[in-house]
Amino acid sequence: MIQKFEGFNIYPANIFVTAPDTMQKSIEAIQEDMVKHVEYFKSIGKTLEAKRIEERVNYDLEMMRELGYCSGIENYSRYFDGRNPGTRPFCLMDYFQMIIY
Repeated sequence: MIQKFEGFNIYPANIFVTAPDTMQKSIEAIQEDMVKHVEYFKSIGKTLEAKRIEERVNYDLEMMRELGYCSGIENYSRYFDGRNPGTRPFCLMDYFQMIIY
């Protein structure tokens, strides 16, 4: 059913809302990518960068498991959206039909 509204509020989100199975799949994919990046940095002798990425991502994953979100969760949005690496994130205009007058 389509309704007309005179106005409505759109508030900025600070967390992603998703189903528990999507959250679990995203966490697993983030973990896999983190391991690949850590191995890459170690292979080129950048152990400090490898350690920093591993610590940060593991902390974020722990927060996601415990609280359902983490600070900067938008950095992991492609995992939740199912987008390919390098694709742009969705924006508000993606959710509304474009009307040309």
